[in-house]
Amino acid sequence: MHYLLLISSFFLVNQNPDPTKWEFFSKKINNNTYDIHLRAKIAKGWHVYSLFNDGGPGPASVHYEKNKILKSVGDVKEIGKVQRRYEKLFDAHVREVSSTIDFVQIMQRKDTSTKTPTTVTGFVKYITCNGTLCLPPKELPFSVDVR
Repeated sequence: MHYLLLISSFFLVNQNPDPTKWEFFSKKINNNTYDIHLRAKIAKGWHVYSLFNDGGPGPASVHYEKNKILKSVGDVKEIGKVQRRYEKLFDAHVREVSSTIDFVQIMQRKDTSTKTPTTVTGFVKYITCNGTLCLPPKELPFSVDVR
């Protein structure tokens, strides 16, 4: 019986490909400062939980690998229309985004005299749900060139 449940769960999840499409890029603010963007476009009928979600399955998160050239400035910002609502699936109030979310981290050069290109790497962790089904938590690696 347990095998049947496991196989059913496997097929259910694999019939629902990830409804989020991510793009990762940087924007130069000035000679030493960059915005690192992790932007998700979320399919209609689905949502991703906010970085600041305090109910249900927990918040999304962004993790950066150490970089010899750049340092983070402040916290990751969340840009998008965040909705707070009651989620029956978890019997909790949640913060979620249903169309586009952009996680933005300001980064600055540690040594302002160098202009060496670098790459910012890490992963974004998130859960995507549609009100009746949640896909397993996903850790999506990213790599962003900074020039």
